[in-house]
Order: sequence, then structure tokens, then C-alpha cells
Amino acid sequence: MVTFGGACAHGLRLGAVLLALVGSARADVGPGMATLSEAYMLDELFAIIAEEGRDNAATIHSEVLDHAAGDAWDRAVRRLYDPARLHTVFLGELTQELATQPQVIDAALAFADAPAGRQLIQLEIEVRAAMLDDDIDAAARDRLAMARDEDADTLGFVRERIAVHDLVEMNVSLGLNSALAYFTGFNDTAPGSMRLDAGRIMGDVWQQEPAIRAEVGEWLEAYFLLAYSPLSEDARAEAMVHFEASEGAAFNTAMFNAFDRVFAQVSAALGAEVGRVLAMRDI
Repeated sequence: MVTFGGACAHGLRLGAVLLALVGSARADVGPGMATLSEAYMLDELFAIIAEEGRDNAATIHSEVLDHAAGDAWDRAVRRLYDPARLHTVFLGELTQELATQPQVIDAALAFADAPAGRQLIQLEIEVRAAMLDDDIDAAARDRLAMARDEDADTLGFVRERIAVHDLVEMNVSLGLNSALAYFTGFNDTAPGSMRLDAGRIMGDVWQQEPAIRAEVGEWLEAYFLLAYSPLSEDARAEAMVHFEASEGAAFNTAMFNAFDRVFAQVSAALGAEVGRVLAMRDI
């Protein structure tokens, strides 16, 4: 699960597609992106994303490929989930999203420079890294269950935070798009007997929607509850003013769109590598 400002998804064609991803890493990055990246701790974020991606690839290696993909698989996974390249690709996408919205960048930087914004961003990154640990993830979910029973004030703020940018719907869409990209990439390289027609792919992906929605809803509440508990009432109020402003909403949308394209590229490449391994076995 990956997240930033609420964005989360499971990292689900090598050949030309992987080459396209590498090429994208050399895309133009706007002059304000380095400052934005530092302010929002994107280096740290993409280290987390890369670790999550490698963990997901390890699960696929075990459950789909029977631990028998070989060195080529390991090299592909390292390339796909290289945090520096993912970061650069993302900044290129974000540059395009915000190219005509300098006021959105200015507002995002002003928020990140304010004490409440700095604290919130740091808490989000720190807690996201901590929740890579299964025990901490489970503890966060247990804490959520108790907060739901007690109707804790912090949970009210968390739910307001999620609702203001429609984070559940955006994350469900991101997850479904990543799954679709994975199966599309798989179809490009898999043995003919294993390929799925478009209707089957869409059906299989759509069947995942309820599970994705349930996981997204619970994970977001558990994550934000843990992250935002240290925030004062004043800090929460200041953050909500930014989130509710048109510039805050535009920044969130731009971030999601950039994440969506990056995750789709990586998911397609991962699916294609799975198909390639299976095709080699079929020879």
C-alpha cells in the first residue's frame, strides 16, 4: 500500500513499456518541482513506495511464479522499483499536471512551509514508513476499531479529511487502474493459452472493487488516525482550511493523476514480466 496525501494503491510490459518508463525518467521537470519535492518529503515517500513494490513483487514471485523466476526477474524488479527513477518519473508527470497552475504550487509550498503543514507532512511520512511493519499496521487497525467504538474526536477529523478530497473514491479508481494495467501488461507477453480477452480482464478487475474499497476505507482511517493524533486542534483547523481551498483540492487532484500514471506504467511492466517468465517456461 502506498500513500501520500491519501494516495494508496497496491503495486500490481517489460520490453517497450519498461523502456518507455526509463525514458520517462528523463522527462522535463519544472523548476519549482525540486522545492516542492523537498517540502513534501518525496524522496522519503518514494523509498517507501519502492519497498512496498518490492514486497508485492516478492509475493507474486512466491504465489504465481513458485520462486522460480531467476535472476532476470530480480533485475527487473530492482529496475522497476528504483526509488530515484520512480521519483523522477513522478515529478515529470506532476510538472505536466501543474504547468498552468502556478497558484496551486504557491499554495502547496505555503502550506508546507507553515508549522502545521510541516508537522502534518512529516507525520504522514513517518507513520507511512512505520506501517510497513505488519505489527504496526495491525496495531493501527486495532486502534481504529477502538476509536470507532468510542467515536473519538480525532476520527471525526480523519473522516472529514478523507471526505473533503473524496479519497476513498480516488484510491479505489487508482487501485482498479493499476490492476487493469497489470493484466494488460501480462497479456502482452504471456503464453497464448494464458491470455485473457478484454471482457474477462474487465470482469476480473471489477470483481476486485468491493475488496479494494473495503481495504482502502479501513487503511485510510487507520493510517490517518495514527498520523494525525499528535496534531493540535489549531493545526487540524489550519490544515483543513488548506484542504478545503480550491488550490488544495487542485494540488490533491494533480498528485493523484501523477501517481495514477506512474503506478499504471509500473503495474503494466510488472504484469508483462510475469507473462514473460511464464512464456519462457512454455517454450
